[in-house]
Amino acid sequence: MRVACLSDLHGLLPSPDEVPECDLLVLAGDVLPDRVAAGSPVDGQRRFFFEALCPWVQGPLASRAGAVVAVAGNHDELFAAERLARAARHRRAGAAAARRRRAHASGARPL
Repeated sequence: MRVACLSDLHGLLPSPDEVPECDLLVLAGDVLPDRVAAGSPVDGQRRFFFEALCPWVQGPLASRAGAVVAVAGNHDELFAAERLARAARHRRAGAAAARRRRAHASGARPL
């Protein structure tokens, strides 16, 4: 198995011919840009992820790497923000479910 690793790209994607042919490409952190021209860093990283990184991996890179695995780095704030948002949604859903269980146990019924 041929494994290649890229890290600390900070939004500067190499041309596909700069990536060695491999069975597995590991993007080992700090792949997203840590500075954006306008807006919040998380919004800029989200745009970069969907408009640049995904097309790069699925398009020109697909012929050079059999599979791609990405690991978030300390500058990849998008993934931390998404994880926190997901955790908040789970907490809210859990709290709502607990209220419904308490209401059901007490015999209360919605009007």
